[in-house]
Amino acid sequence: MTRIMFCGEALIDFITTDKKTYDANPGGSPYSASKATAQAGGNAAFCGAISTDIFGEQLMADLAAYGVDTTHAPRSDDPTVLGFIQVSADAHPAYAFFDRDSAVVNMAPSLPAGVLRDGDILGVGSISLIVSPGADRIADFALGDRGGALLALDPNVRPGMIAGHDGWRPRMDRLVAGADILKISVEDLEFYAPGVPPQDFIEARLAAGTRLVLVTDGENGALAATPQGWAAYPAPAVELGDTVGAGDTLLGFALTWLAEQGATTAATLAGLSTEALEDMLRLSVTAAALNCQVTGCNPPTRAEVEAYLT
Repeated sequence: MTRIMFCGEALIDFITTDKKTYDANPGGSPYSASKATAQAGGNAAFCGAISTDIFGEQLMADLAAYGVDTTHAPRSDDPTVLGFIQVSADAHPAYAFFDRDSAVVNMAPSLPAGVLRDGDILGVGSISLIVSPGADRIADFALGDRGGALLALDPNVRPGMIAGHDGWRPRMDRLVAGADILKISVEDLEFYAPGVPPQDFIEARLAAGTRLVLVTDGENGALAATPQGWAAYPAPAVELGDTVGAGDTLLGFALTWLAEQGATTAATLAGLSTEALEDMLRLSVTAAALNCQVTGCNPPTRAEVEAYLT
């Protein structure tokens, strides 16, 4: 069975809607995507560093509850990253992160030979790719010997954290160039490639060798494209809690769908048709929308998504 492994930040999101009381939720983009993958029915694993502090214990327990394999997630004596999220009246989140000398910043990911093989997928992204030495180590790990696994990248841009870290853009350029699967939001794209329309960006990435490009656009849904197909799917209207983890949920469900279809080699991924992409988006966009009905990243189960669709 295809293993879908994620590497990156595991953190605690303290979420508020009134700027007075904060609710602690396990989070981090790759971490949350691993949970979404498990909820979708995928063979999910996480190999990012997790602290031994009280928050790290909460993170480990949460992954265990979701059925995510943490065999290769090293424990660190460095502290857990803490994120604070203020959710506005229109459910839009604003972020602040505290990560000095954290388990994420100091991580050095590695896997024993044979853990990742042909047909597996490795996912990386988000704030773990901002601050070195951890950011450089993750990039080198992702672009190194993956045992034939596909590389999935989600930049999940946080401009406030990137300021002052000049290494982010060349590091991200390397990863974008090396990714087989690129998932990027319209907001991310405005920061990474300002002024470039999503369709032009997709065409450029496909021409450069990316096999699958996903562009998400919040309540407008998402686009997906390969060299053989283009598709769009609108987001279903739901009552919003907040949008935290929506993109992570979409990615986890999309990667699980790819694994189920056997689209886990460069050739099979690039050959996905418009019809196939529509099926993938129907599942993953709906899952992301259902995640937004609650506070924090709480991906729905596969059964909940399929029940909604039927």
